[in-house]
Amino acid sequence: MNRINLGIIGCGIAANEIHYPALQKLQDKFEIGMVCNHTEPKAKKFAHKVGDVPYVLEYQKLLNNSNIDAVVITLPIELNRQVAFDAIAAGKHVMVEKPVAKNIEEAEQMVELESETSLVTMTAENYRYRPVYQKAKQIINEKIIGRISVVMWNIYFLMDINNKFARTKWRINHQYPGGFITDGGVHNIAALREIFGYVQPITGLTKSINPKLGQIDTFSGQFKLGESSLGLLNMSYSTPDYNRNELIIYGEKGSIVITDNHLELKKNGNSELEIDFEDDYGYRREYEDFYDAIIADKGVRSTFLEGKRDLEVLIKALKISRSIQ
Repeated sequence: MNRINLGIIGCGIAANEIHYPALQKLQDKFEIGMVCNHTEPKAKKFAHKVGDVPYVLEYQKLLNNSNIDAVVITLPIELNRQVAFDAIAAGKHVMVEKPVAKNIEEAEQMVELESETSLVTMTAENYRYRPVYQKAKQIINEKIIGRISVVMWNIYFLMDINNKFARTKWRINHQYPGGFITDGGVHNIAALREIFGYVQPITGLTKSINPKLGQIDTFSGQFKLGESSLGLLNMSYSTPDYNRNELIIYGEKGSIVITDNHLELKKNGNSELEIDFEDDYGYRREYEDFYDAIIADKGVRSTFLEGKRDLEVLIKALKISRSIQ
């Protein structure tokens, strides 16, 4: 089987804790050939971690390496567009971390780039690959719980000074609307779009509880899902003493409750099905799709276009929301 020689641009949290663990499970498919970070300590440390591979401090040097087949871009969001354009120009297949771009204008430019190249372009949206949401979609499509009336997703989390993401300067001083709400919320929008197809913002409220987390850290939005379902998405990164990530889908004949990787189907007050999915949150499946697209010359599920549509829904929701002081 052909192995893809991969270059990783950006040696921060995502590269270390998300991408590399997934790649370790796919050593028959991928080989990390070079890494890049603009600061040498991070570049050197990550290069040693992944097998003492060469490292560079300027990403163009990595792109100029003819042995590199594809690149994964795990940089601050505002850098996605430029680095992706340069990578495509260098003839590399590209995966970029979500959100796909810092705003809709740059996302549209990336979609145009995608339409003009024969190379594989992908948004690393792992929720699109998580089996727990695919199972929910199957249950709904098979009409097991009937017509869906209300969908409620509550995400409450305390992002304090001890959290590594809260100490990331580019997230706090963000150059994209929504800050942590956008960074995390595109996951939820992607999952809702996977399950229901149509997701349209109706109204919303935003609030800044902890200004150290950027412009806003709390969002409550209403959406139209599918043909006629009401969707409620509530997110806060400043809720002490209570962590929760729960999606509840209410149908006329039953309900689905999803908590992380656990799915429960309830009917008439009883639990009819419970599944704990053995899942790494979709990261391995994400890379398998990237690999198959490159090797078999087929499309990926999580394109730049899908990433743009996820971002579009969330940014529109934020634009029509009213801020509570």
